[in-house]
Amino acid sequence: MNPTSIYNLVKNEIEPYPLSSRWYRDEITDPIAVITSIFGRDHLSTYRKAIYAFWKAASRPQLQTKVSPGYFLSLVETIESLLNVAYLLKDQNAPFLVTEEDLMNPHYFGKGQLGASDFDCFPRMLSRKDCLNPYRVFGKVLAYQSLEEWKDELHELLLDAQSKTLSTEIHWDGVSFCRHLIRLFEAAHLIDIREGSRVHSRIEKGNSPDKV
Repeated sequence: MNPTSIYNLVKNEIEPYPLSSRWYRDEITDPIAVITSIFGRDHLSTYRKAIYAFWKAASRPQLQTKVSPGYFLSLVETIESLLNVAYLLKDQNAPFLVTEEDLMNPHYFGKGQLGASDFDCFPRMLSRKDCLNPYRVFGKVLAYQSLEEWKDELHELLLDAQSKTLSTEIHWDGVSFCRHLIRLFEAAHLIDIREGSRVHSRIEKGNSPDKV
């Protein structure tokens, strides 16, 4: 049974995550489609750079940045949508496991999406076990902070990133913040590569990637 089918079976038992949402309030009927939509807009390397830029802007708002405030708002909305997906799938396992022999096969982690190289797509912050079953990462990210704590922190950091002065005292671990978010995106990217084919097929037929 695929993760989406499992999700539909327990849908009524899941806490209504949109209530905690600040930017992305849509109900997610197909978590894999949301992941595919994210990586249809930008490739993994772009999101890595954006997360680091967001961290720098939030921790040192007095410095000039070439990134527009609107871009950070869009980034935070994307992060929140992926956190919502992680919340829905954190207790699931991959419908199939990649073998150890295939871990270095670009077919299972890259394929040069949106012009990115295989090196750009390689999951640099995931363990071997995470690469075999990327769903493991969702639980780890939400064990580091709850869904609500992640969103509260993103809200505070967005205010700082859009301001010339710090609105709150720095009390967060920026390295861990970036590391967990990048691991979240790397795991989601692996899922898109390995399971997004049905969604890509739907897009090719002219349908929305977010619709079941």
